[in-house]
Amino acid sequence: MERFASMRVVFSLSVLAVLLLQLLLGVATAAAANCSTHCGNIGISYPFGVEPGCYHEGFNLTCDRSHKPPKLFLGDGSVEVLEISIPSGTVRINSSSIVPVSTSSAVGTGSVNKTGKYHTWGGLRKGGPFFISPYKNKFLVLSCSNVQVLLLGGDNSTVNACATYCPPAPKKGQPFQFPMRNECSGIGCCSAAIPKGYTSYSIQIQPANEISEFDAESFVYIAEEGSYNATRLIFETVSALPALLDWAISNSTCGTKPSAAPAPACRSSNSYCQNYTSYVYNGYQCRCNAGYQGNPYIPNGCQDYNIDNFNARSIL
Repeated sequence: MERFASMRVVFSLSVLAVLLLQLLLGVATAAAANCSTHCGNIGISYPFGVEPGCYHEGFNLTCDRSHKPPKLFLGDGSVEVLEISIPSGTVRINSSSIVPVSTSSAVGTGSVNKTGKYHTWGGLRKGGPFFISPYKNKFLVLSCSNVQVLLLGGDNSTVNACATYCPPAPKKGQPFQFPMRNECSGIGCCSAAIPKGYTSYSIQIQPANEISEFDAESFVYIAEEGSYNATRLIFETVSALPALLDWAISNSTCGTKPSAAPAPACRSSNSYCQNYTSYVYNGYQCRCNAGYQGNPYIPNGCQDYNIDNFNARSIL
């Protein structure tokens, strides 16, 4: 008799567990059903989201439907999003020019003193989870003033620098020298790598020598490498260029064995945690295991690549 009573208790607990699991799945499904999956033509997947309860902390987005088509922004709407990639852990944004610096906004008039002029690039939340992707972006300067431009990180350390120069106006019948084949090597345009990923940067524009003058506007950008044509930009300056951001989860790490370390955000059973370290932030990213693809941040998000291909071929 006691044996049957124990079996009934176990059975009741099993039924209760199943019902509880179904309830939780139902809540999750209902929440997912209320989450936007697109803003205009840009796809949105967890950990990103627009509505409350649809995103991981720090990954909230704003979809401004007053635009045609709608525009997507990070956070409260200060940085426009062009594309989100879950597998690569990147976000492509519309990066506004840091500043057009003209004679009127430079320090002094005519001959510019050595102090130069500081301006900033930012809009990202201090402390993450978004950072400029190291080595995937360029520090780009368009100017016909003889200037040296320093790029400083959020901690005021020098990240890189470059200088521009424009030759004197050519004599009659001689061609003017401009960058050819999309080169940006100093004549009217200079560029440099960005080896350190920060949430913000500042620039300092200085005269190249004691008698240099700001005799034309200088446009400064942080832009994704390969996203612009330097020669064309000299004739057609734009207000913004694409830039690439990295993103990472929380302010913790996977530990000493990333492939085996559990991580709360890596919800797919076929995923693993990978450390992400920048100069100002330590976090982690989730990756699908070898042979799998999809979204490691959601349950069953990483699917067998070979099975998917087999099913697709079977249907065909």
